Amino acid sequence: MDLVFMIDSSESVGLENFNNIKKMVDKTLTLFTISEKKTHVGVIVIDSVPHIELNLNTLKGNNFTQDHVMKVVDSLQFISGQTRIDLALRMARKEIFSKSEGARKDAGKVKL
Repeated sequence: MDLVFMIDSSESVGLENFNNIKKMVDKTLTLFTISEKKTHVGVIVIDSVPHIELNLNTLKGNNFTQDHVMKVVDSLQFISGQTRIDLALRMARKEIFSKSEGARKDAGKVKL
């Protein structure tokens, strides 16, 4: 499975809820086997200008683990921009779910 988390860091969410979202993502990650042959994970942060924090092909070899994905999520900083979910969804479709960014043809695609 190719799994992409879209984490809202906009002003409407606020810092406390942003931190709660990161905890929820960490808990959700424990439900998957993250490895080169199993689940690949990407992370997009939503704000005025959404950005990719982790592509589906960023992690390699021994770094392709749940712990490394959690480190990326835990290191995210609250931005407090606008909520541009439209731009984040477009980014997911055009960029993160592209072959060049690690999307696999035979893997299911999930955006959370």
